[in-house]
Amino acid sequence: MNPRVPTLLTILIFCLTLFGQTSFTATYTFGSDGNVSSFAYNGSSYTGLSFSTIEKVGVTSSSSSGNFRATGWPTGATSGSDSFTGSVDLGKYIGFSLSASEGYTLSVSSITFGIGRSGTGTRQAQWRGSADTYGTVLSSYNNINSGLTNSSGVLTNPDSDPNWTGNILSPGSNYSNVSNAGFRLYLFNAEAGTGTAGLQGPITISGTVSSAILPAPSSQASGISFANVSQNGMDISWTSGNGAQRLVLARAGAAVSGNPVDGNDYSASGVFGSGDQIGSGNYVVYEGSGTSFSLSGLTASTTYNIRVYEFNNSGANTRYNINSATSNPASQATPAPLPVPDPPAATAASQVEQRFGSHSIPF
Repeated sequence: MNPRVPTLLTILIFCLTLFGQTSFTATYTFGSDGNVSSFAYNGSSYTGLSFSTIEKVGVTSSSSSGNFRATGWPTGATSGSDSFTGSVDLGKYIGFSLSASEGYTLSVSSITFGIGRSGTGTRQAQWRGSADTYGTVLSSYNNINSGLTNSSGVLTNPDSDPNWTGNILSPGSNYSNVSNAGFRLYLFNAEAGTGTAGLQGPITISGTVSSAILPAPSSQASGISFANVSQNGMDISWTSGNGAQRLVLARAGAAVSGNPVDGNDYSASGVFGSGDQIGSGNYVVYEGSGTSFSLSGLTASTTYNIRVYEFNNSGANTRYNINSATSNPASQATPAPLPVPDPPAATAASQVEQRFGSHSIPF
């Protein structure tokens, strides 16, 4: 395969992705409705993107106007002290997720949030994500409220203030061009189990949603050529266009009369007549990303018509280029069988002579 093809395809996908890309700014605004364990997304809608409810898990919802708070967080802090004895409980968190529809991908660039607490609420918090099944702490921030400190993603708030807004988490490349992403905020080291803590004000998720469906390739395969032609087989090659893959049809005795249809995958076989048939007599003999294959199962003294189609995607999203191009379609005849020589004619015994030297003896 031409080593430039993957590079050209990557450039094509990149350009098309940019063309089909939409930025999103999705906000959960709690207002007076935040005293629930599950809060439905109430921000703007975006094609190809959906947001889950935001949940309080393992804790008890508490009332705080405009905020999303709970009690029952892990304890481990004492009033006026910055020494902590508790630890995160992975069963207690505030979490949400977002998902891309079929044919789309999403990228999360930032999560903007605030942390709030009561006088005996939590002193530390951390975010984790679904990319590693919430196994490690997300530690990269574009901005942190000046009242907070960040130690490897663990945010520590002082005992004196009630809230810290304007924090901007940068989840990182693990959340780029994915089909779904989930995030959980774990709060811990409360001064009392009855202390409240959670999100202060709205939470906003920013990023992009992109169409992952490529259009039909704009450049068709060309230059079909034949080699090693025999009575029952031949090698076929071509110069690829700019599609991700190619489908080849073959028909005996007449031009290819049918085309592959968008949204359909076909089963191919290099044995003529064994692959899927499109229309009448048009057999799928190759499907893949290469530039050549061997066709067998042919008949002598027969012309085979070949047509190559570039295509992108798969399944219901498959898009074919059904245009012709230079030397596409093309045809090749298989050679005729070699003639069988006639047997020698019988000779009358009376005319056969056995010669000895210069003499001949008739029988």
